[in-house]
Amino acid sequence: MAREMAWRAFAGEYKDANLEEKGEGEMAPSYVITPLGAKLNRILVVGTLMEVEKRENDVRATLWDGTDTVSLYANKYNQEAMDALLALQPKAPCYASVLARVRTFSPEEGRIFVTVKPEHIREAALEERDYWMLSAAEQTLYRIEALAEAQKMDPPNSEKLSALGYSKEMADGILKALEHYKDSDLPGYGEMVAGAIASIAGGEKEMVRAAEQMPKATAPFCEERMAKKESVPPVAPAPPMSQAQHAAPEQKSDPDEERILDVVRQMDVGKGASWEDVVAKAEADGMDKNKIEELIMRLEDRGEIEEPFLGQLKLKKR
Repeated sequence: MAREMAWRAFAGEYKDANLEEKGEGEMAPSYVITPLGAKLNRILVVGTLMEVEKRENDVRATLWDGTDTVSLYANKYNQEAMDALLALQPKAPCYASVLARVRTFSPEEGRIFVTVKPEHIREAALEERDYWMLSAAEQTLYRIEALAEAQKMDPPNSEKLSALGYSKEMADGILKALEHYKDSDLPGYGEMVAGAIASIAGGEKEMVRAAEQMPKATAPFCEERMAKKESVPPVAPAPPMSQAQHAAPEQKSDPDEERILDVVRQMDVGKGASWEDVVAKAEADGMDKNKIEELIMRLEDRGEIEEPFLGQLKLKKR
């Protein structure tokens, strides 16, 4: 079974989710479906690790992703993540890259919360955080656009969405989100993206304008969601960090990175190289699958590879 790809999504979107699609069969993946139709199984988040707390049997941490806080939890059953958090504790606040699984938690009937369970954590640089934020913003705006198109359809269906260029996976998530969440707050999510991008040092005016010009939802604002936001005090922005903390952590060169870049270069015939095909080719060349995926995400973090569409890899133009 192919390993699920890691989405780029803001906490401000998936923390609003309360729909889980459970896979059929013991090994089938489960998904958290967000109000914008993202089908999340694994996510990649790069943000500011605010604090790390060691408890008797586990370690808990808080990460700020530009829109909301993400609560991280690791125990002895994920020793790698636990050790990584403890290693970063003296450096907090610092930038961190987190690969995690997304699940739901229901403490009582009728209440569902999204949980983020880290698999791999490492220190990151300011440039990686900025690139991740732009990538997450681009994917979020793409989902807003797709959902707005679906709202115009009577009735909405996957064939019409596919005709507009959206993937089967995207169409499936959009239709399930429409059915479950009814009137998603598209203008509100557009403002969320604009606010996140505006927080990047130096600004990204083009992306801010794109967020502001996103199509407005045909449905009214979701009153329940707006009431919830008004009742919760705004989260303070991440505290300023020193120049030393902004600097990239010292990294040793990895010759395998060039091998991955070569595979993407060879397999991209114009529209990008399929993530799964790149993994399969590198694996056939003798590389470990987990190592391959870690290298791809590391290269994406540094901006050497981009993902213009989910699952399609291209070398970043210089």
